Amino acid sequence: MRNLLLCLPVAVLLVELACAQAQEESAPASSWREIYFAGEPLRIGNGAQFLFDDYVVEDKYGLTRVLGTVEKFSGNPLSIGANMPWEMESTSFGGANLRHVVFDPVEQVFKGWYVIYRVESDPGGMGNKYNYSTLYAESRDGTAWEKPALDLYLHNGQKTNIILREDHETALLEEVMLDPQPENSSRRFIGLVKTVPPGETTRCIVRMHSPDGKRWTLDTDPVLFRGASDGAYSLVHSVERQRWLLYRRPPTRALENAKDPFYSERNNKRRLSVSMSTDPKSWTYPRGIVVLDEVDDARLEQMGNRMDIDWARAIKSGGVFFGFLSLMDNLKIAVPVHDHLMWSRDGLDWDRLPERPLFIENGSPGDWDANSIHVGSLVPHGDRIHVYYSGSNTTQSFYGREGETNIPQFTGTGLAFVGRDRFVGLQAGPEGGYLLTRQFILEGNRIEVNCRSLLQAPPPDSCSELEAELLQPAEEQFNALAYPGFSFEDCDAITVEDSYSQVLTWNGSADLSSLQGRPVYIRFRIRNATIYTFTVLRD
Repeated sequence: MRNLLLCLPVAVLLVELACAQAQEESAPASSWREIYFAGEPLRIGNGAQFLFDDYVVEDKYGLTRVLGTVEKFSGNPLSIGANMPWEMESTSFGGANLRHVVFDPVEQVFKGWYVIYRVESDPGGMGNKYNYSTLYAESRDGTAWEKPALDLYLHNGQKTNIILREDHETALLEEVMLDPQPENSSRRFIGLVKTVPPGETTRCIVRMHSPDGKRWTLDTDPVLFRGASDGAYSLVHSVERQRWLLYRRPPTRALENAKDPFYSERNNKRRLSVSMSTDPKSWTYPRGIVVLDEVDDARLEQMGNRMDIDWARAIKSGGVFFGFLSLMDNLKIAVPVHDHLMWSRDGLDWDRLPERPLFIENGSPGDWDANSIHVGSLVPHGDRIHVYYSGSNTTQSFYGREGETNIPQFTGTGLAFVGRDRFVGLQAGPEGGYLLTRQFILEGNRIEVNCRSLLQAPPPDSCSELEAELLQPAEEQFNALAYPGFSFEDCDAITVEDSYSQVLTWNGSADLSSLQGRPVYIRFRIRNATIYTFTVLRD
């Protein structure tokens, strides 16, 4: 008995070790935090390094995160209209919304897709059904759009720009993207379409492919899943993790308003969730990723009312996931729908600025986009990103307030511009500020910064400046010192104006070959300027 008792702690220890090993084997791969905090420098490579979170930011002082400048196109709303006979017969009002825009590098044109809908009686006795058709437009410069005459669907014998249509069902192109690894030229475009495909009795999300974005073909075994909801679907491919992420409204939510009279009139479905797939055929069940909080609800006054996510898009750009939330009032539907920017490194954990600034400002009262903004697409083009959004002069389901019952509703497509990689920057005023990056391996031989001056007409002896020093690993627990020849004293201070690729130099040279492959920190000193990104380049 004594030997058995002596063995018990060993047995328990073995069981604990086995359990720990099993948990370790089932745990996800080590995150960058675990590797970095264990003492290893980051490996950031040669891509633009965004500064809106703590991934490459070790410390900062005197700097404020600010949204990049977003400029609306002076010709908004874009002249797309809904003036064709097959468009005017739909119940869509006032204009056309480009839900998706892609730049086709093969044809060198912008390609856009929008929808019209018609209301039909549901033979199943479930009330009216909203059946959508998808239409196509294209542009050489992204501002002037044309509707090509195609022979896919005729209207009274006339060619149209309709590319997807079902006589008694919906044919809504929920997502479209260029395939990053197409099997052949006939599958360059991937499309997710909400429809009832052959052999099914309920609306599904199906996968289609196209050589040009106009002529679409169902994939073999095309159904991704059944139970398609309304709202936006965003498909994003993560090359780093070899998986697809699909953002949509969740089917299971907290509020059961049908069972609670107090909440019976509230809209309870407007949330955001994500499903994942590696095929992409088998999808995980949607899990919620964004929960609105007290800051969002602070705009509302009526008891029981809350803010909801009316529309959401997730788009990957520069290795980072960017999301756009259009928030609406879930009861009165009287608060203007505003657009907010969020971001994520992995597509799962998302952040927003605490002040909740608007990414695209709503128009002034009476303007075409005064009461509703929904971002649809980001299209990089040169040193600017084209941001396509839909807007309207009234809120959704506008019933009219006193004296406003006869306001004509209008919706249309707007275009805005943001500088390349200038979503969020770190800004310093005249007193100056400092930024210390995390330690990383320098995998290149020069450094460029994306920066912009705050001064439009600086007075004498005032300017926008930026300089940097490269720090070596510290000894023991002491302050890290600059590499010889790469201190602030050696740096050639930049007089910042507006540059996407300002090169850092020390003693007249940009060459960092002597430090290539070595661990460095960068310490920036900034005054009257905003820095958005830095990039280590390899010649």
